[in-house]
Amino acid sequence: MQIIKVKFINNGFATGRPYTYFSEDSVSIGDAVQINPQSRGIVTGVDVTEEEIKDYRDKVKVICGKIPAKKEPAPTEENGGNE
Repeated sequence: MQIIKVKFINNGFATGRPYTYFSEDSVSIGDAVQINPQSRGIVTGVDVTEEEIKDYRDKVKVICGKIPAKKEPAPTEENGGNE
């Protein structure tokens, strides 16, 4: 399980200080994640060490998962493509 740092998204921007979470999914810095059913965040740090969280490890929660990146549609004549 990966230990990560996440900032909450507020009004479309990652704000505040980073909070520590566990992730069952492999995530990278900049990935959007579902922290809990109501909240989303942006990953700001990965591969946090066990040593860094030893004093509060029992309070660290698991995120719901990674939010899939939106794929841009392939260009077509209808949406502005040249072909």
